[in-house]
Amino acid sequence: MAPPKPSTDASNTYAAPPSGSVTSPTTSPEHSSKPEDSDPNYTPNYEEPLSQEKLAERTTLHWSYIGQVERGQRNLSLHSILRIAHAQDTDAGGLVSGLEV
Repeated sequence: MAPPKPSTDASNTYAAPPSGSVTSPTTSPEHSSKPEDSDPNYTPNYEEPLSQEKLAERTTLHWSYIGQVERGQRNLSLHSILRIAHAQDTDAGGLVSGLEV
């Protein structure tokens, strides 16, 4: 049996773009998935969460202590709660509201 003949239909052919002109929809600026990449006036309506290291710098608490608190391995003193609240520009009530015992 003879192999099938190649199709001459133009919709079934692929021509690579000239070298150096390839842009991907995921990397081209006009197709960015992040609004801040395509709009210079974009302002997010939320703040990026602080890393443990950044929070540690702002509170002078050790980053490993903050990690232990997040995992429920340590309890916070009132003084530490106030330091964390101050570092996040909120009050202590904002940190603990909605928590269940």
